[in-house]
Amino acid sequence: MMELRHALRRLARTPVFTVAASLTLSLAIGANATVFALLNGVVLNPLPYPDSNRLIDLDHGSGVLRLPSGIGMTSGMYFQFARASTLQGLAIYRGESSTLVSDGRPERIQIARATADLSDVLQVPPRVGRWFTSAESAPGGRAVAVLSHGLWVRRFGASQAVVGRSVTLDGVPTDVVGIMPASFAFPDVRTEAWIPARVSRAMGFAVPFGYGGVARLKPGVGLDTARAELNLLIADLPNAYPGDTALLANIRSGSFSTAVPLKDATIGSARFFLSESLCSRASALSAGSPSPRRLSGH
Repeated sequence: MMELRHALRRLARTPVFTVAASLTLSLAIGANATVFALLNGVVLNPLPYPDSNRLIDLDHGSGVLRLPSGIGMTSGMYFQFARASTLQGLAIYRGESSTLVSDGRPERIQIARATADLSDVLQVPPRVGRWFTSAESAPGGRAVAVLSHGLWVRRFGASQAVVGRSVTLDGVPTDVVGIMPASFAFPDVRTEAWIPARVSRAMGFAVPFGYGGVARLKPGVGLDTARAELNLLIADLPNAYPGDTALLANIRSGSFSTAVPLKDATIGSARFFLSESLCSRASALSAGSPSPRRLSGH
């Protein structure tokens, strides 16, 4: 007890150091809580999709460009891979920010452009309403959106009447057609709405690469078997899109599939998101903390 009183008196005599130490401790506790949440939600438990062990992340690398992975997908690859006999289905998506306006109030949110088959591939239907259709996902299709559960509760008071209403996304009147379950957070927890990706085979190979991809393996098919077929389909791209000079340049760069289980890709994304979050917290703390010289009292 005597040691505790002595320590408290010393902390009281150095309030600046005490505040800095408390902030640092809070940061550490918050980081540990975040780590545990990610471990519990991603590493220790299966992904919140039926038969999630059959879901794979579609990505590509290039030997000539010395890129082991991270090139991503194009709309041309999406239609080419739809021919794969090893896949039960696939979808592509791309995250971006958008300005939502409803009842005159603007708000910047994170959205994902996705093809119409994303909900079927993940086997998670909307909680309210529906997902968008293939016709709505084609170029010139109707402007529609599916909202996350979090945005629905926070912005619309969990009212089912929002389905069928029109909101504005980046100045475009957009009809809300569905609300996803609370457990659905694809491709990550920041995503608050999904809109059609607007792709068609007539667009050609459509470089540059910019989409993420997710697919579901057919029952009994292994990842290596699927990856081998995807590599054959990549090699056949010049036949699928003849005359596409950008495509031919890409094929010469030696592209190859680097498909991995979706859970592995999700853990990698969660690790990056955690690192980014901790760096932001540390920067904020550093910006608001006194310098070492001030802490020492000199």
